[in-house]
Amino acid sequence: MGMDFKVNEYGEIIREDNDLFSLEHKYLKGIPLNIEDRKRLAKESQNLQVLELCLKDKAITVRRLVWKNPHLSPEMRMEVTRQRLLDKSSVVRPKKPVNPVAVNPTKIRNSEPKPSNIIAPPSSSSHQCGQVMVHGYTESFAVNPNVDIYINDNIVASVARNSMLPVYISNPCELTFKFGFRTTQCFAHPGDVIVLSFNRMSGKLLATVTSQNHYANVIQSKQNEDSKNSIWLFIFIALCLLIALIAANIH
Repeated sequence: MGMDFKVNEYGEIIREDNDLFSLEHKYLKGIPLNIEDRKRLAKESQNLQVLELCLKDKAITVRRLVWKNPHLSPEMRMEVTRQRLLDKSSVVRPKKPVNPVAVNPTKIRNSEPKPSNIIAPPSSSSHQCGQVMVHGYTESFAVNPNVDIYINDNIVASVARNSMLPVYISNPCELTFKFGFRTTQCFAHPGDVIVLSFNRMSGKLLATVTSQNHYANVIQSKQNEDSKNSIWLFIFIALCLLIALIAANIH
């Protein structure tokens, strides 16, 4: 005695709802399935289109179960491996709590800029008047450190050698520049350009206030002056060595 099958109007066999083929058909048609049915498709389906959809399933557990499917092709297995790596990278791991003993509250308080002198970066050209450009020193040394910029004893930025950095202020104020024990100050207005430099002979840190149209000339002048100072410093060192050698020969 043969089995009785239900057929639809097109002559297609109507299978039971829990049949794997029926689940595949619903899944491909975009009919919502519960999580258990989607897991079953990921583990048992032989349809590559179904497995591709399982790889894009919103549930991570469904995507990971595709790996256990014995009908997975090598190409699909590589895609599963890539997807699993993406799943791992998307996991947000909790950050380690900051040790309260290691945090210096005084340092944090001093590093916060005061809102009276510092404003947010301008969003349009109409706010360029609140910007002061600081050009780092151009002199070359064995070590080229950054120079810290302070407003009202609060550090607001650090400028490196041969770099241009904007500092935003709401009104004219005094800027302080520090590097180690070297310190210099200047009074700046919005729109000014400040050129930093080192005097190679005295070791002083200098700040020259100029404008957008003339700061390049100031930099060139500072470089020429540094070249002359370098030559004089070399001559001075050579003379000191020569005198030391003569004194050693006399004794």
